[in-house]
Amino acid sequence: MLCAYLVRKVLFTTMDNLDCAICLDLYKTPVTIPCGHNFCMNCISEHWDKAIKEEKESACPQCRLSFPSRPELKKNIDLSDLVDKKRKEDSVKSPGPPSISRVAAGLCSRHGRALELYCKVDKMCICCACVIKECSTHKKVLVEDERKDRETKLIKKSKKVDLQIELTEKNIAKMKENIDTAKELSERTEEWLSNKFCQLLQNVKQCHEAMAQYVEQEKGRELSRAEKNLHQLEQSAETLRKHREQTEALLKKQDDVQFLQESQFIDEPPLKEVPLTVVLDLDTKVTAVTDLVSKISKLVLEDLQKVTSPADKQEVQVSPKEKRCTEDISVNPAVSTKTPIGECYQAQYCTLSFDPHTAHKYIRLSCDNRKAEHSSTGIQKVPAHKARFEGCCWQVLCAEGLKGGQYYWEVNVSHPWVYLGVAYSSIKRKESDKRWYLGMNKESWSLQLNKGCCFALHGGKEERLGEHDYKRIGHFLDYPAGTLTFYGVGSKLNHLHTFHTAFSQPLYPAFWIGEGVSVTLITPF
Repeated sequence: MLCAYLVRKVLFTTMDNLDCAICLDLYKTPVTIPCGHNFCMNCISEHWDKAIKEEKESACPQCRLSFPSRPELKKNIDLSDLVDKKRKEDSVKSPGPPSISRVAAGLCSRHGRALELYCKVDKMCICCACVIKECSTHKKVLVEDERKDRETKLIKKSKKVDLQIELTEKNIAKMKENIDTAKELSERTEEWLSNKFCQLLQNVKQCHEAMAQYVEQEKGRELSRAEKNLHQLEQSAETLRKHREQTEALLKKQDDVQFLQESQFIDEPPLKEVPLTVVLDLDTKVTAVTDLVSKISKLVLEDLQKVTSPADKQEVQVSPKEKRCTEDISVNPAVSTKTPIGECYQAQYCTLSFDPHTAHKYIRLSCDNRKAEHSSTGIQKVPAHKARFEGCCWQVLCAEGLKGGQYYWEVNVSHPWVYLGVAYSSIKRKESDKRWYLGMNKESWSLQLNKGCCFALHGGKEERLGEHDYKRIGHFLDYPAGTLTFYGVGSKLNHLHTFHTAFSQPLYPAFWIGEGVSVTLITPF
């Protein structure tokens, strides 16, 4: 009888204490750790996971015994059976809601006493027995005081959250307003740009039509006058031929008397002087237009595209052929004078030579007229020639005139202080005025290489291109398109500048060479 009583008492005591010390509720998958205490598997796992994050050892939440390594958790089958039995008994006693645990009743799950204190260290409610047995050295406060402290903090946090909500709502309203403003601005800008570009295109088209009409009228007027002069010349030629036939027929007559009688009626036919020039007087008006078109072309084809290009590139937009040349061509300047340019310019590469009749007396030509060097000492004796540059125009032209196609060439420069470019044959040769340097007049276009920087020159106007120190310069002339492009040749072709204009005469590669400087025309493939 006594044995059965003890068994029932132990069973009752065990079943009366089936709450997890962490969640304070009936065990869910109970496990027993090495110190002998029981916990829900999830509760103790989460407790130890938190300890690992805080770089602490795995320890028992009840007895504080720490373990060198995290224990392996296995389900306590006997305890799990007791928990299941407890749940069944509770459900039989109260068919309604589940039985209220000790925690729900405000009692300690381990000692069955009232939870009157709060442990600051363990962050849990405890009873008087817990204070004596487990939390004697921990900081503790009354449950009511802890609640008041928590309530005060929550109220402060709630007020901060309210302020944040209010601020966030204001920010939402402001963001919506900014989005609407941005949409409105973009729509206005798009409309403005569309109107401006349409107006620009319309004006350009009208100007193009007006100039085409003007050129056509001038051409018609001048050609009409020229054709009248041509008709007069043809009539004169016919009269002269008839006079010659009469003279020849008369000279063949044998009768002297008849010859004398008829010869007095043959007089030299009167001839009017007919101008042979066919000149279209377009310079005054067309030159101004071509200058403006050149500026507009630069603005649209270079400056505007720089602005509209993606920010990570910011490169001058060129044709696909030029872009391929710029990006893909590798060069080793130390190698021979052979051009490095590949297929993209191979077809356009032209062989050039200096014209000795144009070379200033200070400029010596060598290497089959492919090298020009300025030497102010030991002036060479050169024959006078109408094409030769004189004075301080230390210049030389190439013998080849370029017109009506695409041409590419390269030059090597020994060191800076040189002008490279093209010129009309009409450029003055005998003037000592600086206005007739290459690029300082409307008959020439040039790139000036100075120490550490370079400039684009035309019509006496100068544009600084930045700091460059290239000794090998590539030129690409697209005559029909009216463009002259300069490249700095290094590990790749680097675009330096492009002139936009309407060429009206053949262009000759031209050079102004400073003292002690030499320029070499690169031999093509």
